[in-house]
Amino acid sequence: MILTLLMSIGVISFAQSSNPLNIYPNPANDHMYVQVPINFSGAINIYVTDMNGRVLKSIKTNLDDYAFRKVELELADLDRGYYFVNVEDNSNRAVQQFIKD
Repeated sequence: MILTLLMSIGVISFAQSSNPLNIYPNPANDHMYVQVPINFSGAINIYVTDMNGRVLKSIKTNLDDYAFRKVELELADLDRGYYFVNVEDNSNRAVQQFIKD
């Protein structure tokens, strides 16, 4: 499945990976959890972006520090709306949209 997002700066296409990013709860309130796919390893970067692509949160961490590959994100400082969570390591990237209530 290909998701195409029209933005004011252009068109971005994301190919859905065989190991999709699992985020919950969605919609979220003050926090949410990111379950990182098994094909990610070691040092990862997690970004929360708005619909315009602006990075609002950035977390650099190591998956070795998380027993269940689950990272908690604090969202209390975000306004209600639509956002994306992006997870990257040296060779993988996953993106998932979420709603902040």
